[in-house]
Amino acid sequence: MKRQASNIIVAHEESVVDRLLAQEPAEPKQDARPGCLVGECINARHPSIPGRIRVQLEDTAGKTRQMWMPCLHRLAVRKGDRVLVEHPANWPEPVVVGVVDGLAMRPTAQLLPGPTVTLNTDESVRIQANDGQDLIEVYQGEHGPVVRLLNEDVNLEVKGRFSVNAHSVDLGAHKGKVRITAQDDVVVEGRTIRLN
Repeated sequence: MKRQASNIIVAHEESVVDRLLAQEPAEPKQDARPGCLVGECINARHPSIPGRIRVQLEDTAGKTRQMWMPCLHRLAVRKGDRVLVEHPANWPEPVVVGVVDGLAMRPTAQLLPGPTVTLNTDESVRIQANDGQDLIEVYQGEHGPVVRLLNEDVNLEVKGRFSVNAHSVDLGAHKGKVRITAQDDVVVEGRTIRLN
């Protein structure tokens, strides 16, 4: 009896294994949604929802459509840019993940206004270092905006050409001397040049 029971158990186990081995692997489900497409930004600013742009693209079926899509954080997109669109498998809508030709030159007329800070006459804006040290202060003075550099020693470095254009320019040193150093000629032009 014990031997027969053993045979029955073995036969039962073998039949289960046989059935498992006989099963064909299931084919992966095909996702009808496109994975990666290139479209064109036709509107870079949603009227009410930040972080979305309107993209026109042609899907894999050859149909052209337009829709508002979210963008990756801090992705700078302008009207006319070609954008890379991905549709994540676990996300209900496509996402703009890159700009294909973002290095293309854009006319300055297309510059969009950035963030704006409004100051009252008795307010100022300060920029501080991560250690709390004050660096720059901007406020509205009696005769116009004032930009104050709050460190005692300041270096202004420019790799290329530095130009200052204004109706009039005043340079003053309240303490110490003024020194001009150049590796080439120093040219001073004016209708009247007064020294002392």
